[in-house]
Amino acid sequence: AIPAVAESGERERVFVLSLSPSQLIRTLQYGRERVSGILIAVADGNGRILARSRDAENAVGLKAPDWDKLQAISGSSGSFEAMTTEGQSTVMVFQRIEMTPGWTAVVAEPLEVFNARWHTPLVGLLLGSVLATVLATVVAIHIGQMIRRPVQALAARSLAIARSEGRGDTPPEALPQSTIREFEVARVSFEAAEAARRTLERRLRTAANAG
Repeated sequence: AIPAVAESGERERVFVLSLSPSQLIRTLQYGRERVSGILIAVADGNGRILARSRDAENAVGLKAPDWDKLQAISGSSGSFEAMTTEGQSTVMVFQRIEMTPGWTAVVAEPLEVFNARWHTPLVGLLLGSVLATVLATVVAIHIGQMIRRPVQALAARSLAIARSEGRGDTPPEALPQSTIREFEVARVSFEAAEAARRTLERRLRTAANAG
């Protein structure tokens, strides 16, 4: 209701804009075209259907099924599972309309359609999780092999040095290079220390032979 400007001494008047339930149904439909797959209805405060987007001539005047379930939900809006007058299981979303005599707008979608709509992305999410797990496992195995190879090479080199102690200065097989920076630094340092050790042993043997 919009108050109008009243002249001095005249009674105040207002402009009232009202919308019938059937007009409200058409307004809720996109482009005033019949919405496929969903059902729109308007019910009064007693649960009596005032307008319906589907089979209105047989539904208007009947009490909406599961009306008591809707009334038990607090708040001006929400959702719940309910049955239509045709006995179809649906998910209903409702909105109580302010400034009306208890009207409630309800939009319903078949339960199987609603479930299919969120099951599809769930399946995609599960497949994505499986693929991500497999990829992470492959990457972990590859990284593990990258770390294991230089560690095994260093361990084998140390064992070879221990076994050849005092048996000459023939250098053992060179250590393979590593793409991991820390292992490459360790390899270079190990090679340098080993070369210095062989040089020192050679000098000691030369001095001993000369004596």
